[in-house]
Amino acid sequence: MEIQWFGNNCFVITGKNATVLIDPTPAALAKLPQTVDIIITTSPNKPEKIAIDGIKHTHHFNWPGEYEAKGIAVTLDPYNPFENDHQLVHLIIDDIKVANLGYLSSLPKDEHTEALGDVDILMLPVGDDDVLTAKLANEVIETIEPKVVVPSCFASTAVSSSYAPIADFAKESGITLSEPIKTYKLSSASALPTEQMEYVILSS
Repeated sequence: MEIQWFGNNCFVITGKNATVLIDPTPAALAKLPQTVDIIITTSPNKPEKIAIDGIKHTHHFNWPGEYEAKGIAVTLDPYNPFENDHQLVHLIIDDIKVANLGYLSSLPKDEHTEALGDVDILMLPVGDDDVLTAKLANEVIETIEPKVVVPSCFASTAVSSSYAPIADFAKESGITLSEPIKTYKLSSASALPTEQMEYVILSS
């Protein structure tokens, strides 16, 4: 499995049998693959941050529920049960459990973390502004306890944004920043870290 980040909450996850695109943004369209199997939209009410026109896809999931496509299990859990404005995503791809919290701005409730279940890889926003602060992001990480943390929604030289730099999150987390990588690769679920949580900083 491979994970790439294209700024904001835009991720491409490539598995053995399918490619998943999460929250494609207008700024990233030129860099994104033009054909994917699955598009997931976490915040249908943020049209300024979502752009799927021109990207060929077989499935588009943007409504709460449980789905299966191309061997990938997809669960969208609504943050507000009576409004379809924000969804927490749980994927099982290549036997790896991936959670993407979208443009989350406040702590998830107990029922949300319980719905996510076990998480191998956690993608969550850390850049303040309209998403989690670094402090709140760390509280979420401590609650979910994933094996791998992949931050999103932080300032990047490739994408103009009002988000805070990743250094703020690193300071709050007490981690040493390594050089960002373009692609995070896992050969299989057995390659996930087992003894210490890993922080993966991607370049957009």
